[in-house]
Amino acid sequence: MDANSETNSGGATPRRGLSLTAKLLLVLLFSAVGVELAARAVDHFQDRDTDFYMPVRADKSFYAPHPFLTYEMVPDRSREGMYSFHHNSLGFRGKETTVEKPEGVYRILCVGGSTTYGTGSTKDELTYPAQLEAILAEKVPGRKYEVINCGVSGYGTTENLINIQLRLLELDPDAIIVYHAANDARPIQAKGFKPDYSHLRTSWRETEPNALDLTLLRWCRLYAWATRGRNPDKQTGALFTHIAVPDYESLHVPSSEGVNEAGVEVFIRNLRSIVAVCRANGVEPVLATFASCESKQKPTDEHFLDTVDRQNERIIELAAELDAKLLRLAEGLDDRPEWYDDWMHFNDEGSRVQAMGVFQEAQRVGALGL
Repeated sequence: MDANSETNSGGATPRRGLSLTAKLLLVLLFSAVGVELAARAVDHFQDRDTDFYMPVRADKSFYAPHPFLTYEMVPDRSREGMYSFHHNSLGFRGKETTVEKPEGVYRILCVGGSTTYGTGSTKDELTYPAQLEAILAEKVPGRKYEVINCGVSGYGTTENLINIQLRLLELDPDAIIVYHAANDARPIQAKGFKPDYSHLRTSWRETEPNALDLTLLRWCRLYAWATRGRNPDKQTGALFTHIAVPDYESLHVPSSEGVNEAGVEVFIRNLRSIVAVCRANGVEPVLATFASCESKQKPTDEHFLDTVDRQNERIIELAAELDAKLLRLAEGLDDRPEWYDDWMHFNDEGSRVQAMGVFQEAQRVGALGL
């Protein structure tokens, strides 16, 4: 018997390595952990935390149901971060104010959706209404102006027709700037169009994820990405999960396939009614064309830029018909990507340019007491 045979027969049993299956499982485990950590790092640098994916508690929500408007902004709410927001005691974004207008003040209300609220602005004072007030204070020192940001994310002309009549007139405004298009374009370009937008919009509804879904959302970022993505509109507590019919995106018809002219005329009818309500109450209505940036539109976005262009054409015609003051903002602000946070929301610099555009256009047409 040779030495090798003796060793093999009398020595210790050699250790067996991991099986191929076990090795593959380990590789998959470490890969999953690595990707999970990478996803969390990406979210960290883009100011998304676990709460981004979780349902918003009622006591933390910026919105609450309303019997006539579907929803309203909650007063005295704040959020700090890359984008900081504060609602004052009246539920408007920005500094504190009162229902009663101070004596000697020319009060301007800016109404619209998120493009007026300023979701692309990092601070309250950098929204276009706040910057407009600062410009007026500098350029017109002989008059005291107050500009209130009455923008509400998701609001279109339907909500603001009601909002002006029932709530905003209580503020005794001297002028109201109406900046609308995109939030009306969405229902306009949806299948089954109805003039009251009920084919797309619904009364406030709550969604209740199951316990397993909530657990996975809280602890597994890969699951959150896979089921919710990183689009704020797709999150469990996102505004449109409360106010739109289920699977509303499937109703979208790109405006490149044809603009729904009947829907555009409903939008114009709403604007005509807003002008009438303002004038009946001694308030100057100021219309504005809606700016956008095609190069900032993502393939995953709903596409209604052609609808917005058509809305702008009709806004210009309506202003001429009603002899209403018109701010031609789109002409000077369209397609300047350095000013946009996305295809329709201005960033801080864009909001400054927008505010200056409002001031210059108001001077040109003699609006806002200028």
